[in-house]
Amino acid sequence: MKTHLRSRSYPAWRYALPAVAVAAAMTATLVSPGAVQAVADTAVTAEDADYPTAEGPGDLRDPQALIIAQEADQAFRLSLTTAAANPDQVFPAGSIEAILQAGVRSLPAERQERTRRGAQSLLAADVDTRVAEFGRYGRLDPAEYARLGFEGAFRDLPVDWAALRRSLQAEADRVEAESATTTRHALDVAAAEGVDPTAANSSLKGLSLQISSIKAVNSNEYFGDEIRLGGSTVDHKGVTKKIAPFTVMNDFDSGEIKVYQPSLTFSYANLIGHEASAPATVCDVLLMADADYGGFADAVNAAWEKVQAQVLGAIEDLIGTALSVYLSKVLAGLLGKVISWLVGKLLGWLIKLFMDDVFTPAKACMTIPHRYAHMYDNNKLAGWDNLRTSTKSIWFTASSTSYRMNVHWKVHV
Repeated sequence: MKTHLRSRSYPAWRYALPAVAVAAAMTATLVSPGAVQAVADTAVTAEDADYPTAEGPGDLRDPQALIIAQEADQAFRLSLTTAAANPDQVFPAGSIEAILQAGVRSLPAERQERTRRGAQSLLAADVDTRVAEFGRYGRLDPAEYARLGFEGAFRDLPVDWAALRRSLQAEADRVEAESATTTRHALDVAAAEGVDPTAANSSLKGLSLQISSIKAVNSNEYFGDEIRLGGSTVDHKGVTKKIAPFTVMNDFDSGEIKVYQPSLTFSYANLIGHEASAPATVCDVLLMADADYGGFADAVNAAWEKVQAQVLGAIEDLIGTALSVYLSKVLAGLLGKVISWLVGKLLGWLIKLFMDDVFTPAKACMTIPHRYAHMYDNNKLAGWDNLRTSTKSIWFTASSTSYRMNVHWKVHV
């Protein structure tokens, strides 16, 4: 699975919504990468190499889960558009629209006005244009959607819940069948190496994405002097965390490179309590930008929390609560994939509107097949507490400018 860079034109929305505001991405919990990291700058280094592209989350293949994710994505985008188009309308306190409206009001006056005009232009478009952007929600009269809001409109989803449950049960059966085999193999290796599997099981703490270098492959005065990096991470339970934007480079010329020694921790996912039989996938969405619209980003994060809760609630309520152990684990994994998909889609949609000041977002994902994996996947000579993957490259491209980031995943025990 690869990171794909896509672009699509939305002329009417060129200045509609401040995409760079989501450099902080989707959630409420802040992570402060780089707070305790030492940094070294150099022009020539062994890190100056291209590696295979980091793996992304891939497509959301279950058709019913994809419907749920698309519905949430379309309704949230329409809520953001509605809030931006109606700066003086009174929305219910605490609603998604009220939160987003407050975020838009935190923007500079000139950008507020451009945002309002762009949003109003799209809402005034014909039904076909609105449906192309917002799916079935675009058929609603804009005033009616403003009255209903996300929470009133995100109902009666066109999902075959029985088919979704069958798909989840089939996956749960597969995971259960593979679990016995993989666990036996891990325990056999542990015995051969003299490792206490109980101690190994309790010592697995987390998974982090580490940045080893960032290179300005092609720089351009089109972008500002200060480049910032932020994003979000989605853990194996579908819980997202905001990665606070931080400055990674200033006035870099083509060919210059920044090396992090030791590597810079971009994200950290807590795996304590992860069961041996459950695969754990962690996905990061990384966004590079030359500005920080923190006030608006915080509003998007707060509104997104409410959207995420509704998505999870819809799936759990309609699938049912009487779940087997393995079905519960597979459901948790599905929720994580849905949230990862939504994070990336909303980031991408906003960024397509403002290709003038942000790069296309990138994704990186890592799956630990089960809790004992580090006992035999790690090179014994490296030590049991030093598991890391090989280096991968992530690319950020916009206009004629491109940056390459070299990263690896590390297991913490």
